[in-house]
Amino acid sequence: MDSMVTARMSKSKKESGNAILEQLGTNASNAINRFYDYLIEKKELPFGVREALSAEELQRRVALVDGIPVSAGNRFSSMDDDEIRRERISKRSSKISTERANEHLDKCSGKLSTECTSEHTSEHTSERPTDRQRRMS
Repeated sequence: MDSMVTARMSKSKKESGNAILEQLGTNASNAINRFYDYLIEKKELPFGVREALSAEELQRRVALVDGIPVSAGNRFSSMDDDEIRRERISKRSSKISTERANEHLDKCSGKLSTECTSEHTSEHTSERPTDRQRRMS
C-alpha cells in the first residue's frame, strides 16, 4: 500500500513550483519520489546544507588559506601606477621611444593615451601601415 507525504508551504510557492514541474513534464508526486530515491541511494541530500563552522574548523581553514604560497607576481607587481602607464604607452607603438612616451605622459598629466584630450593625439596612433596598405604595396 502506498503512503502519503505531506508538507506545509505557502500557496504561492506551491503554485509556482507546480507550474515549473509541469513545464518540466512532471508533477510534485514524481519529484518527491525521485527526491526520496536519491536520498535512499546516496544517503545524502541532493543539495548542500550549510553547517555552522566551529571556531576550531574556522581556524583550520584560515591556516590552510594562509599557508598557500603567494606567487612572485608579474612584471607589473613591482611598478607603481605611473611606471605601468609609461610601460603601456611605450609598448603601444614601436615608433614612440621610451623618452617620447615619458614626455607624452608628462604632457597628458598621467592619463593613458586613450584618455588624452591634448592636441598631440596624433602621437597616440600607430604609424604602422594598415593591412590594406600592406596588400597594395
